[in-house]
Amino acid sequence: MDEMSYPYGDSRNSTTQMSMSSDWVKYVLDLPMIYEPGKRMTYNSGCTILLAGILKNLNGEHAHQFAQKYLFNHLSINNFNWETGAKGITNTAWGLRLKPRDMMKFGMLYLNLGLWEGKRIISKEWIRTSTKNYVSVSGGFSYGYQWWVMPLDNFPNHTPQPDDIKIAWGYSGQFIFIIPYLNMVVVSTANNPSGDDDQLTIKFLKDYILKAVKN
Repeated sequence: MDEMSYPYGDSRNSTTQMSMSSDWVKYVLDLPMIYEPGKRMTYNSGCTILLAGILKNLNGEHAHQFAQKYLFNHLSINNFNWETGAKGITNTAWGLRLKPRDMMKFGMLYLNLGLWEGKRIISKEWIRTSTKNYVSVSGGFSYGYQWWVMPLDNFPNHTPQPDDIKIAWGYSGQFIFIIPYLNMVVVSTANNPSGDDDQLTIKFLKDYILKAVKN
């Protein structure tokens, strides 16, 4: 998929084409393979949509139903909105809306390695596996399993690692930053589809929040 060459909403954007198709999973699977699997990382929303299709095929439930039963209910997240696409597929690529306090709960769950109020919700092994760096991306970022990661720089007695900061990076300036070294979770919300808020938020995290903690 090519969702970077043209803006979202443009008919030439692959993500726009997918969202207008009658079967999102089929659209993604029908695209030609450009590179040999495992050789090159190209971010695209279609891969995340495939996860929704896999979940539906394996469990018979859409991703939003599965998440509510096995995740949100345990975290007392009751007020959320998750868009669906053609054939009722959960829009796992960009369609979830949560309150900041509920985003914080999700971040705390990962900070505590899958424990919530003393109860195991997600395995510790999966938390660690999914938030590791597997491929380097531009700008000092790396990518895990649906997680962006970046190093924690310029802290006394700390050697920066590529995956120090785990980032749930949403559309239009929505972020959950998990920083285990500092035992910290930071949540950001915004509404700037241009993408400018993304770098501004990361800069604010580095220049103000982390600097304040260090000082």
